[in-house]
Amino acid sequence: SRGVEQGMCSFDQSLFALAESGAISAEEAIAHADNRTDLSLKLRLAAGGSLTVAGMGMRENMPPV
Repeated sequence: SRGVEQGMCSFDQSLFALAESGAISAEEAIAHADNRTDLSLKLRLAAGGSLTVAGMGMRENMPPV
């Protein structure tokens, strides 16, 4: 995006970078985030996590709804 090209980033993007670098913990970043859910998801995915929600996945043998 244009802002990123000009060196700008959001507060949550800064928290993400700090957590990724180890300067702060993921928990501390999430506690101070503007959008805790979004930052938590980004950190989980960056750590190799999954988008799968327990009990929400579809099995191949399930009939379509």
